[in-house]
Amino acid sequence: MMLTLLLPVFCIGAESSKLIEDAVTAYFADIFHLSKSEIRLKYIHLPKEALPEGENYRYLVESKQTLPRLGYQTIWLKVYDNQSLIKQVPVTVDLSIWIDVVVAAKKMKRGEKIEQNKISIKRITISRDYRNLIREPDSAVGLITKQVVKEGEPLKQSILREPPDVFKGDKVNVKLVSGDLVVTDKGEVKEDGLIGEKVKVYCETTRKLVYGTVQSPELVIIQIK
Repeated sequence: MMLTLLLPVFCIGAESSKLIEDAVTAYFADIFHLSKSEIRLKYIHLPKEALPEGENYRYLVESKQTLPRLGYQTIWLKVYDNQSLIKQVPVTVDLSIWIDVVVAAKKMKRGEKIEQNKISIKRITISRDYRNLIREPDSAVGLITKQVVKEGEPLKQSILREPPDVFKGDKVNVKLVSGDLVVTDKGEVKEDGLIGEKVKVYCETTRKLVYGTVQSPELVIIQIK
């Protein structure tokens, strides 16, 4: 990915560094769709050599990465005249972003349903795994936690899931089906499951653990061959 920037004359020294830093900041702000103030950069390596001067030069920032990413990386500052590339220099940075994310407003246990009053928005500095973070409350409300979530911990897609249609311990009706023969029973679900999924069920009459398909939150179908 690349971004073309029409920059003023480059010079050696602090002014040159400032112009390069402004160009790199603008590049990352553009690819992350953030403001410049939300970009946090630590410069590991800046070019020391002089860059061509003049209004006829174009300065282009380019990365070899196919997707934007955070952390240590090297990008390239390329200089073009009216006809061709005349110089390219590496710039190494450590990139973080300062953004709003959804965090737990209280400690939540595993399997707890996310509600509006259990979350809040907090602006934090992110240095990795930003695609996994949840940034909008509506994206979290209604989901349940896969693990214990500490107060203040950012919510991530990887630690949340859709609520199951049946929960472990739920009492359900069970239909045992064998051809045209249907026998009804009561049972207890031994694992969480969604409609259409197979779950383990304890049947009260047979006192056996069997697998059945969740038909609804109240019904599990067991096919007997």
